[in-house]
Amino acid sequence: MSALLGALLVVSCNPFAQPAQRLTREPEPTFHPLAGSATLGLVQRAAAATYAVAYAANGQFEGRQVTGTWTTYQRPPQTRLDVSMTAQDGRIELRTYMSPDGVVVCQMGAAPMCRRPAEAVGDASATDLLAQRPQDYSVVARERLRLAEEQTQCFLFRPNEGVHASFKEAFICFADDGVPLMVDMDLRDGSGFLLEGRIAKRTVSDAEIRLPTPGP
Repeated sequence: MSALLGALLVVSCNPFAQPAQRLTREPEPTFHPLAGSATLGLVQRAAAATYAVAYAANGQFEGRQVTGTWTTYQRPPQTRLDVSMTAQDGRIELRTYMSPDGVVVCQMGAAPMCRRPAEAVGDASATDLLAQRPQDYSVVARERLRLAEEQTQCFLFRPNEGVHASFKEAFICFADDGVPLMVDMDLRDGSGFLLEGRIAKRTVSDAEIRLPTPGP
């Protein structure tokens, strides 16, 4: 499962039903520059928002089908990701804390073990990537979906030609205040994942976001 762990890092909760199947997309919708668009304001609100969303998750990494849950706690500039995934060859239970002080990854279990990765960990948030470099992406508005008992507006994002990005396509549904309630990504390496929001709140406590002391 080591390669799978790495894939999850560069991209807990209650048991949820399986997420919906990926949405059918038109083969060639008409895209527009993200920079200067009305959509950019929504993306920027997502990057700056405080929220906790529990997602049902499934995907494929290096040929392995994985299912489980993913919870994001975001209170800028801090983020916590709880990942609980099952694959055919095992299970992973990770808690990752990201802050200006660095990244701490905890392997959960009877005796949780936390460490700082030897290598830098990339930003796992598609909305952060879009907000930081909007000139690199194009967007088209799609359907409105109801997720986590909220109405959302969905968009399809693609990197512009010649831009190096980890994903080929990202389908993201935002609540009116920018909170992402669905993220469906096709990655450059052929992998992909779908996060479908089931529970959302707009507060994150100190206890939920506090960076733990890493082990040796």
